[in-house]
Amino acid sequence: MKPHEKRAFGRSGLDVTAFAFGTAPLGNFAREMEEENAQAMIERAWDAGIRFYDTSPMFGHGLAELRLGQALRWKKRDDFVLSSKVGRRLSAAKRSEIDFAPWKNAAPNKMTFDYSYDGAMRSIEDSLQRLALERIEVVFIHDIDRFTQGEAQPGVFKTAMEGSWKALERLRSEGVIKAIGVGVNEWEVCNEALKQRDFDCFLLAGRYTLLEQEALEEFLPRCEERGVAVLVGGGFNSVFWQKVL
Repeated sequence: MKPHEKRAFGRSGLDVTAFAFGTAPLGNFAREMEEENAQAMIERAWDAGIRFYDTSPMFGHGLAELRLGQALRWKKRDDFVLSSKVGRRLSAAKRSEIDFAPWKNAAPNKMTFDYSYDGAMRSIEDSLQRLALERIEVVFIHDIDRFTQGEAQPGVFKTAMEGSWKALERLRSEGVIKAIGVGVNEWEVCNEALKQRDFDCFLLAGRYTLLEQEALEEFLPRCEERGVAVLVGGGFNSVFWQKVL
């Protein structure tokens, strides 16, 4: 499998490269990255033929979107596919009021969970402003799993299915976006979401790896049956393999 090979993105009508470029490092995840190196990383991915870019307001409190947009705004817009996420709203605040962990020297924005209809709409508008691009093809509802939400997860999930989902479904029906997904760290919540709503795709982070393959038993076969795309994030579960290697 080569990074530049194209494949259908489920039933969305989009064609994407086999490899996507995840932008958490651009948000200074765990360590700071110089601006020059951030831009060079994006260009290196482009030169390798990658034309699918995934970002999020969470990454560096908006920093990753700013950096990615700075690079991609000079490319032909029809030459790449872009995905981002909803579920967190950003608002300017004093650095002393912000919990930046695990991001280093992130943008001075405070993050607040918001899975409401209006919250999803505003989140997309804000992302487009930071990216300085006219559209986002794929939008994931982000972190509605127990891994992130703990005991509050059932209520958060319900709000997202009633709020964020309705906003994104409207945008999809109007042709503003092409695909709706869920991006989480647990396959079980993806499975439940697929039972309840007509999702196009899922981003499963660190939970389908060389050693962890429970998703093969029920979730992935259901996706294949329904023509739903699945992105695997952190397929080597990077922290573990860094220690082993």
